[in-house]
Amino acid sequence: MAVGCCLFLAALPAGADSPPAAQPSIVASQYHYDEASKTLRAEGNVEAAFQGMTLHCPALLFNLAQESLQVEGEMQLAGPQFSLKGRELTYDLRRRSGALTDVSGVVGSISGKGAAAQWPLVLTAPRVAMDAGSLTVSDARFTFCDAPKPHFWLAARKLSLIPGQSANLTGGSLWLYGHKLFTYPRYALSLKGKGQLPFPTVGVNKGWGAFAGLSAPLFTGQGQVALSSKGGIVGKWVASGQLRKGAPPERRGGWEVAFARRQDAKDPLNSALLLDVYPSATLTHPLGNLGQVTATYARMRELPTQNRGREAGLRWIGAEEQVGKGKTTLTLRPQAWHNEYDKGVKCSGFTLEMEAKRKIGKGESLSLAYVHNGVSGASPFQFERDAVFLTDELRPRAELRLGEKWGLGLLGRYDMEKGRFEDKGVKLDAIQHCLTYSLEWAQARRQFDLSVGLSQRD
Repeated sequence: MAVGCCLFLAALPAGADSPPAAQPSIVASQYHYDEASKTLRAEGNVEAAFQGMTLHCPALLFNLAQESLQVEGEMQLAGPQFSLKGRELTYDLRRRSGALTDVSGVVGSISGKGAAAQWPLVLTAPRVAMDAGSLTVSDARFTFCDAPKPHFWLAARKLSLIPGQSANLTGGSLWLYGHKLFTYPRYALSLKGKGQLPFPTVGVNKGWGAFAGLSAPLFTGQGQVALSSKGGIVGKWVASGQLRKGAPPERRGGWEVAFARRQDAKDPLNSALLLDVYPSATLTHPLGNLGQVTATYARMRELPTQNRGREAGLRWIGAEEQVGKGKTTLTLRPQAWHNEYDKGVKCSGFTLEMEAKRKIGKGESLSLAYVHNGVSGASPFQFERDAVFLTDELRPRAELRLGEKWGLGLLGRYDMEKGRFEDKGVKLDAIQHCLTYSLEWAQARRQFDLSVGLSQRD
């Protein structure tokens, strides 16, 4: 009976152009060493650990002179943020590079709607090239659906991927239930937290008319483009970043630059007003326990009023104060702002929001918020006047689950002075394993839209 043992191999002298690599530790049932070729063959339940990765295979060939590994047969290679199966592996320990063929496995994860649980990124490809922690894949197919027959997947002629960080696709296409929806030349996908999948949104509202749109990473920012019956091609582009990378969230701060064409603002009650923004710039500075302050500069044109000009403003957003950590919570959200426009026009105000929320089940909650807006002066832009149109209002909201496959959301804006609802909304979710299809209706905006996103994973 063969007895397993472990070898820690000392490095042999390497060429002058390349320093010796840290040698792998190899555990196997049997070893065969050839002095002439300086090769070690390990057989039987082989486990090799090298450069932060672990390899399991039936047999392995290690060339001590060239410092390279070679494996034929079914194997599993695991490293930080990935676990791959394949049939043939070659790996150069000096260059930290190699290739794996007939590949399948997990190379990251992403979260769905309002969830911390992750959907795995499942990859299949004929070949994967590895280079110092990054993966380059040809003719890749990957999905976040872990069903035996995935509901959707993305295909790419070339995929450059850093497990757990990002994925960049070239020559890609999106498939849904075995049917190709569309192709795209390039697409970037973040694998940190919540990701944005390239599913289209279709609908109708009083600002755009009928529309079909897509939100996707574009260059160094996020792009949203839609084709509408009233406004033609509409959309916006936003780039953003952190001022202090690596700092705690409350101390990071941030910046944002945006452009927009015929952008339909969702906050105002009258969304028939469209905006051209060219451009806007925002800086956010943290104030610790006091919240944060935001400085904004923008040049805008409002349609159809034809109001145009600049807006420079400061906004203080107070830190949320929450009482209670159980099923019932009370949250206080204060804000104050001051804006200046062309011709010396000024507008200042404050907003105080108090929200009571009760969790009533898994993924279910009821909440009621009281909002008071105080304004001094007036903005020359109608959409901003609409945004603070209600001096005192109540905002009821309900998130309900109807069995395992349906969700229902209800919300409203109730004008306490006029004693009536100024806006109502309903959202119906159909949950199909990894995907959620959402049909949403908003009264004031006269909008219906259908969108698709990753489901919340319980």
